[in-house]
Amino acid sequence: MQLEIPLQTVLHLLNLADAAGITSIFNPAPAVPIPVNFYPKMDHLIVNETEAALLTGEEVEELDVEAAAKTLLERGVKGSVVITLGAKGGYFSTVDGKGGWMKPEVMEPKDVVDTTGAGDTFVGAFAVAIVEGKSVEEAVKWAGVAAGRKVRKRGAMAGIPWRNEL
Repeated sequence: MQLEIPLQTVLHLLNLADAAGITSIFNPAPAVPIPVNFYPKMDHLIVNETEAALLTGEEVEELDVEAAAKTLLERGVKGSVVITLGAKGGYFSTVDGKGGWMKPEVMEPKDVVDTTGAGDTFVGAFAVAIVEGKSVEEAVKWAGVAAGRKVRKRGAMAGIPWRNEL
């Protein structure tokens, strides 16, 4: 889920998924504050650094991503928190204490054609990996490759890589 649809709809869907035992992956973009009582209904929370700052009340320039991930997990996220940092990679943390830094695909700035849709590509690839039974760490790595390949192609949708391109 993401926030291109009304927040109240997403919160209702989080309730339904949680009650039915359905795994949820939530990317609150465009970011708005989320009621604290909904964090325990999320299985996986994926945010960029701006969204992480908004949700934790920190300034982006002063954001400690490890502390932000810990804060969001302490609010009750059931599985993992992933904070993407664009060309700098990102960080993930899980409730069972696993976590680490995501290394970006190494590329020259001249190779970056279009970043539109890179975040959506990351979230989509992460979701596919989770559904296929991969660990959070494996899902994060695979999603990072997908987003890295996306920025090399033009178009928010046309630039999303096919599975055989990963």
